[in-house]
Amino acid sequence: MGLGGFLGAKGEADGYIAALMETKDCVTNDRPKACRLIRRAFQEYDFPSTTLDSMTDTLVANPDQLVDFIMRFHHQLAEADFTRSRAFACGLTIAASYFLGGLVPLMPYLFFEHVRDALWCSVFTMALALFSFGWAKTALVGESSRVVCFRNAVEMLVLGGVAAGAAMGCVKAIGG
Repeated sequence: MGLGGFLGAKGEADGYIAALMETKDCVTNDRPKACRLIRRAFQEYDFPSTTLDSMTDTLVANPDQLVDFIMRFHHQLAEADFTRSRAFACGLTIAASYFLGGLVPLMPYLFFEHVRDALWCSVFTMALALFSFGWAKTALVGESSRVVCFRNAVEMLVLGGVAAGAAMGCVKAIGG
């Protein structure tokens, strides 16, 4: 899963670089097309043509600014979203999440002698972890309402429980 996250982010970065090279080529070799891209970015705002002409002239006068404009407003790509180091961070984050997500429910089996006791402790541990994660992720994005945090924590708990139940059901159906 970590490798998939790495490859996905790397593919996005490669796509950004390809769009950037295409845009630079367009700005250098096909100014009329670049001007059409500027106008297309503003067409839904019903600016007067004199205003569009002024904005287009201003952007065309500075090729670097024109490239940045086309990347942001035509392609809707911002450079900060596609740095190469992001691929490593995504891969490591996903790998660590899967590792910890698998380790937490297994920990009780190291401390209990009877499997049934370990199972119930594992269920409780995962319920607590899902609830805590749901609350924390809501609070970390800036939500201060305890009602909203609680609702999202319960939602995370229910969805995680359904996913765990589905996994258990698949194992039972296969005959494990």
